[in-house]
Amino acid sequence: MKSLALLGVSALFLLSACGGDSDSATSPAKSSSADMEVATYEMLPSCAEKREGKTAYVKDQDQGYICQNKKWVESDDAVEVYPSSTSASVEKNSISDGYFTDSRDGQKYRTVTIGTQTWMAENLNFKTEYSYCYNDSAEYCSKYGRLYIWAVAVGIGMVDGGYNDIEAIPSGNGVCPSDWHLPSDTEWNILINTVGDTIIGVKWTAGTVLKSVSGWYWYEDSNGTDAFSFSALPAGYRYGSGNFYYEGNIAVFWSSTQNGKTDASAIRLDDFGYAILFESNMLSGYSVRCLKD
Repeated sequence: MKSLALLGVSALFLLSACGGDSDSATSPAKSSSADMEVATYEMLPSCAEKREGKTAYVKDQDQGYICQNKKWVESDDAVEVYPSSTSASVEKNSISDGYFTDSRDGQKYRTVTIGTQTWMAENLNFKTEYSYCYNDSAEYCSKYGRLYIWAVAVGIGMVDGGYNDIEAIPSGNGVCPSDWHLPSDTEWNILINTVGDTIIGVKWTAGTVLKSVSGWYWYEDSNGTDAFSFSALPAGYRYGSGNFYYEGNIAVFWSSTQNGKTDASAIRLDDFGYAILFESNMLSGYSVRCLKD
């Protein structure tokens, strides 16, 4: 698979939340003197040997910590305070949550506004032909949503499933409900750029901050921080041959952008915190996140 864009090219093993709540102009914000920032103490990664001497700020406690002898120890010296108005990350970290009910089947989805975009914060679970539950088991559809081939995701017939020199994606919603659509490469890149910039002085990869805080289990610290409430889950994927792979390890979402006769773009989030836009065969079964028109 040919990479089109790669955000965060080095693996990131320290996971934390990135200060998803914006502060008022008069309230203080913690500076980047701490190595990481998390929402609650429970979200701190393990104080392993590789983190000896690393510092953290726990937002709900307004407390700094330092990793010493395999334990997180309170330390006010690790954190400085400056006015939040000087933080360039406040606007980008501003998010708002809501809900949307799909009139087609009555399913309710959480939504989130990140920057200028409003996304479904859950994978689509609308049943269509050529959409699948992982391992063909309904329990995975309830957990992760459905896996769609590209033709269904963009709303074109199976005969035109990318093999007839289509020049442009047909207009419309595709598998998404009315007023929502499958995002293009450009729209995915807007999201990645919004969440992937420097946050509180630390360079977090986009994949880490978009992933859910649980459910990723390839290795210790595979989970994300979900700093923007996007809550990407490791739904795995389906090969065109019908085999399923990597549930718990990888999330892949379709883009509406086509690349040649048989390939289209998709974005992959994996255990290492990467967000990778790549080309994939259109008959693969991937998750769908809808974007508000």
